[in-house]
Amino acid sequence: MPAHAKAQRIRLLGGLAFALATLVALTVRIWLNDGGWPLFVPAVGAAGVVIWPSRPTVILAILATAAILILGLMTVGILYGFALAPLIIALAAFRPDADQVTA
Repeated sequence: MPAHAKAQRIRLLGGLAFALATLVALTVRIWLNDGGWPLFVPAVGAAGVVIWPSRPTVILAILATAAILILGLMTVGILYGFALAPLIIALAAFRPDADQVTA
């Protein structure tokens, strides 16, 4: 897979994670009237993946989302699992292709 296609795929998955994390954060903040700024941490991490589609950025976004998920902030942390899945798939896009030789 060419480098630009890989970056485009990672940006697409990061955008999906951003949309899902933002949807969860806005839903909890507006309709449930619960939580504060930590709700938007996963959305910021996913936005970073859209801007910089690199392996360290994807890992940081996964860690930020997983931290909110594990801590269960505002009792809705489990909803961020939907935003975590596209980030894990984006991380898998960094694996070497089958035709590339690995050391």
